[in-house]
Amino acid sequence: MYYTDARGSSPAFLPPQNGSSHRSSGYVPGRIAPLRPPPPSQSHVSAEFTSARQEARAMFASSPPGQHRRRAEANRYKNTLICFAVSSFSLFVALGIFMGIASKYAPDENCPDQNPRLKNWRPGKDPEKKVIIKKGDLFRLNSDATVHSITIQDGGLLVFGDDKDGSKNITLRTRFILIKDGGMLHVGAEKCRYKSKATIILYGKSNEDADVPEFGKKFIGVGPEGTLELHGHQKLSWTLLSKSVNFSGLACGHYAFKKNFSRGLNVRVIDQDTASVLEVLKFDTHEFSEESLKLQNLLKNRSPGRIIAIAVGDSAAKNLLEETRVTIQNLLGSKFVRGLSYRQAWALVGVIGGGNSSCNESVRDYENHSTGGKALAQKEFFTVDGQKFVVRAYSEWNDGVPISGFQVEPVGGVILNLLDDVSSWEPGDRIVVASTDYSMYQTEEFTLLPCPECTKHQVKVKAECLLLNRGFCTRSILKNFTSVHLSYVELKQMGQQQIGSYPVHFHLCGDVDEKGGYSSKTYLDGLSIHHCFSRCVTIHATNGLLIKDTIGYDTLGHCFFIEDGIEQRNTFFHNLGLVTKPGTILPTDRNSTMCTGIRDKVYGSYIPVPATDCMAVSTFWISHPNNHLISNAAAGSQDAGIWYLFHKIATGDSHSLGIETKSELTPLGIFYNNRVHSNFKAGLFIDKGVKTTNASADDPREYLCLDNNARFRPHQDADPEKPRVAALIDGLISFKNNDHGAWVRGGDILIQNSGLLFLFLQAKYNRDGHSYCSSQGCERIKIVTKDSAKGVSNCMAKAYPKYYQGPAVIKQMPVKTTVPCTKCGTTQMLFTSDPQKNYLLVQINLSGKNELSRGQQAFISVNNTMFSFKDNGILVVVVDACTGTVSGNNLFSGVDIKRVGGYLKSGIPQRYVKNITDKFALLEKAKPLTKILQCCLSLQKETEPHVVAPLCLKEE
Repeated sequence: MYYTDARGSSPAFLPPQNGSSHRSSGYVPGRIAPLRPPPPSQSHVSAEFTSARQEARAMFASSPPGQHRRRAEANRYKNTLICFAVSSFSLFVALGIFMGIASKYAPDENCPDQNPRLKNWRPGKDPEKKVIIKKGDLFRLNSDATVHSITIQDGGLLVFGDDKDGSKNITLRTRFILIKDGGMLHVGAEKCRYKSKATIILYGKSNEDADVPEFGKKFIGVGPEGTLELHGHQKLSWTLLSKSVNFSGLACGHYAFKKNFSRGLNVRVIDQDTASVLEVLKFDTHEFSEESLKLQNLLKNRSPGRIIAIAVGDSAAKNLLEETRVTIQNLLGSKFVRGLSYRQAWALVGVIGGGNSSCNESVRDYENHSTGGKALAQKEFFTVDGQKFVVRAYSEWNDGVPISGFQVEPVGGVILNLLDDVSSWEPGDRIVVASTDYSMYQTEEFTLLPCPECTKHQVKVKAECLLLNRGFCTRSILKNFTSVHLSYVELKQMGQQQIGSYPVHFHLCGDVDEKGGYSSKTYLDGLSIHHCFSRCVTIHATNGLLIKDTIGYDTLGHCFFIEDGIEQRNTFFHNLGLVTKPGTILPTDRNSTMCTGIRDKVYGSYIPVPATDCMAVSTFWISHPNNHLISNAAAGSQDAGIWYLFHKIATGDSHSLGIETKSELTPLGIFYNNRVHSNFKAGLFIDKGVKTTNASADDPREYLCLDNNARFRPHQDADPEKPRVAALIDGLISFKNNDHGAWVRGGDILIQNSGLLFLFLQAKYNRDGHSYCSSQGCERIKIVTKDSAKGVSNCMAKAYPKYYQGPAVIKQMPVKTTVPCTKCGTTQMLFTSDPQKNYLLVQINLSGKNELSRGQQAFISVNNTMFSFKDNGILVVVVDACTGTVSGNNLFSGVDIKRVGGYLKSGIPQRYVKNITDKFALLEKAKPLTKILQCCLSLQKETEPHVVAPLCLKEE
């Protein structure tokens, strides 16, 4: 019997069908019955026996009768207490052991596969078997299976089996799965996520079998009263890079050099922090002794820590002076250079001042015009960013030809630095790195490698091509379902280039949230939709749907697609779409070639105009403004990242419903913190509509082609007689879009807190004379920008002469120490060891004469605690460098300014940071002074995205 709880939603588990006679105490419908308690302990029996034995033993003691009696009673009481304590302790120990074992093996009531009423189901492999799971069928699938089709109906239940270690991997192959009339399919649950790997493969060809009414072929379909719950292992869906990804993992790329007959010592000087080759040199020490002296001077004048690679070309020993050989031995740690002889092949990689431990070298003797192989020297290093790289030098004679060369390249993959904690990502996972340039096709796919040295904000990757098989697709999810929740599910190679065949399709579902009577809002969470043949998620006449943390990658046609122009209150939160390619279904999906080539729905011989009829494919296609876009990213589309358009009337299947859209007049939903880049036409597009009539002699264009018939002019309650309501575009980040960062037409529209490149604004109609408005009404677009940056421009000197001045003094960095430091560093852990998580935020605002005249005040802020002052003087704020707390602040003004020097020397204990700002009315600019003692800090720069720059200085 189909069961519905008091809230009107179908439970995950059905109650027993045989009445209440077998229900244990505490039974709750829809939950697994708790285990019965263990039988009573028999410890009290042994306690009684022990008491009696002690009593009998006491009766044989030699004492007077009265005394015997009193002593016996006292002993009996004492022993009874002792035995009761012992037996009680034994009981608790037994209960503890039993409950520990029971809790280990007890079923979890949140896990659908642990329902004790389920029967193990093993259908085997029968491609002709049509399975119907109906009332009374409660199945647990525990092994791979192949069937023709599965229909779950009339209260039937199918659950995928799982285990605690995630090793029960199950593959189900079927042509379709239809869930209707109280049928339920569960793979995991929201509170008990599926730990193993469940794969559903939809197989078959388009010309096989007849279509299922309203669904077609190859689908997972949820009809009226159906329940679909798919919940995979939870992982972070996507994040941002916190540092640029360098080519090959190195800032300047890999380096390779190979040459024949390059006589002498070929030398490369390499930066140990970046792996860049700083100098390319050759010293002919075979022919000229002066060249030997030049090499000697080079090594003595280079900073300790520099990497030196040396390879012999031809011969280098004849005029290689002894003092030069000794220098190479002492500075680079060579063991072979003193004995280097005529035409010997010799290669060395070492570090200036590093000694023998930092040196690797090889030598091979010359005989019969050959050295019998390479003299190969190589050594691994780490850049300042933690990227491992190898430096190689080699030298050889091969059939009378001297060969020498060098290589500098990363080792063991490339480390990516990420903004969020990605510890949920595992080796073997596949990731995509979006393009950061104008072309979306610079997107790259990677496989994660093991990386024990990575932090929780880092992963190591290796690039490779991705090979995929074809042929999976899915179709509709229909209205009136009981429950649909999908989380952390991968969908690949889904959909077809035909109307209605999409990876995920909510089709005429109405209100799917509380407004529609659902106790739990319908949602898609953490889906990975990639390499699909038609869209990502289609919302068709459906309201109140939540789509979050979902990725749509490498798909055809509009990716996140709102279809008929009547859909409202849907929320897109923190989704990512990239590499959105043209499709064929709608004119707006098509590129120029498809636009002119597909003409079966135009009137007569009309040839579509690509620029005005088509070419609008977008990652987010929003056909009604009353939907919410929050923290999404559109990282590459053939045309637009986010496109708002406005249907004059409902289109498609919704046209017959007679619903008035009023999309041009409806206020904009929430638009906040979205980013758009690498799109060909525009990052954000707010303009236009679609043609809402069929092709005819009067207008031969195809139905739903792009049209200029709409203009966004939001009013309160979508009523043109009521006041205007400004559409707020808040926090848009737009960069590296080929034509426009944003194209906005209409009004009122307010753009604020946004970073835009190439913004295009245009009114729909020409104004009347000198009026600000046209005959069609007023159109107003307001852009609010705030830029507090005071960076130095690198533009032409004529345009910005004051920023073109060279530095007055150039001060070299101190020489890197080569011996352990004995009186520096810190003896205590600083206030954080993880700059990604916690850091000390210090802001110093300086005010001069001009700033004072504008009412600006000087202040020092430490972790948002502000210390401000208005009078002339010097403010000193003291911060404990190991805990990050402010220990004091002092203002020195007037004659007290002379005391600043003494206060800094003796008034502040060790390990403290002094944040100092001065403000004098006669100075144009104040001078900040910052001094750090002993402990190291990490200071956050206010940039986008946030960058943590480590600062570690020593008191001098």
